[in-house]
Amino acid sequence: MTKTYEVYSRYFLSSKDKKVVLTVLKKFLATDIPTPKRVEILKTRQGIDVFLVEEKGLLWRMDDQIYPTLLVPLLYENRMPRIFVDEGAVPHILNGADVMRPGIVDMVNDFEEGDVVCIYEEKYRKPIAVGIALFSSDNMRKMSRGKVVKNIHHLKDKLWNFILQYSRLK
Repeated sequence: MTKTYEVYSRYFLSSKDKKVVLTVLKKFLATDIPTPKRVEILKTRQGIDVFLVEEKGLLWRMDDQIYPTLLVPLLYENRMPRIFVDEGAVPHILNGADVMRPGIVDMVNDFEEGDVVCIYEEKYRKPIAVGIALFSSDNMRKMSRGKVVKNIHHLKDKLWNFILQYSRLK
């Protein structure tokens, strides 16, 4: 297993394709951003595509679905539903584990099954992972155990390291 992704193609998107990427990005942001001048796509041999918006890896695509990277909640005010987990859950999530219901201490903004959610650690209130809700927020609140969020991207994973390698952060 490789430690990083191998880029086999890299190119700038057309104006038409930039608009599609911007539309997806706006779903996750709480404020409007100007239309980016540069949107580049990095295609990898492992089937992951990363979109560099103004040289920041903000979105990634897997299996024809586009997701935000952790740079979105770290750099921008966002409207993604937030799930706060206790300190005991953090090391497991950072090792790629899915989020279990007992580790959740709070949920902000309602969401439906299948929605993209951002997982925050409770103490410093910083984002640590992006996941897919396996249940709606209403159903999660009624639950006391079980797997509730599929972890698709977390700090220090292969995607995170790849994004940092190609992003220009000021």
